[in-house]
Amino acid sequence: MMPHFGRAGLVAAGIFTLACGGPKAQPPLTPAERLNAEALRRLERGDDLGAEAMMKGALKEAELVDDLVGEAEAWNNLGALAMARGNAREAWASHATALSLHQATGKRALGEVRTRSNLGSALLGVGKVAEAKAQFEEAIRLAERLENPRAGRLARVGLAAALLANGDAAGARALAETAVRPAGSPD
Repeated sequence: MMPHFGRAGLVAAGIFTLACGGPKAQPPLTPAERLNAEALRRLERGDDLGAEAMMKGALKEAELVDDLVGEAEAWNNLGALAMARGNAREAWASHATALSLHQATGKRALGEVRTRSNLGSALLGVGKVAEAKAQFEEAIRLAERLENPRAGRLARVGLAAALLANGDAAGARALAETAVRPAGSPD
């Protein structure tokens, strides 16, 4: 026969199970995170107008609660959309805004790596090669500092493009090869 624990015993058992068993629960997505994610899904489907509406919605939601990371991601996404539409100057402005928001958080994270990589691409698109190179280099350093060198792959490819724009084809090729080489493979 099973012992009877009563209501308090069941609550205690439930708390123990939650505390000790099973994976750690992830915090729920914020409205800005949900809207940014939906924006990217729409962009992947080719719905750039729907994506833009979602990105602007994410920006408004993040601004309402002073979610600087959410704002930065929305601006970064708006910059990527502008770049996809061929407007490098608008992309530059959006990515620069995103970067300033990332810096205002006081935390260095993977979002900043993505933003710096995208900002470098936009700067390269408007012919500012030296500034682009600096953004790519900082994105690579930050990815390594965060112990996530894979996050710096786009920046490595961008840096290779900047080297190529400066006439260093051999350096560009070598860097591009390291960007596509799987992590842990021999040099």
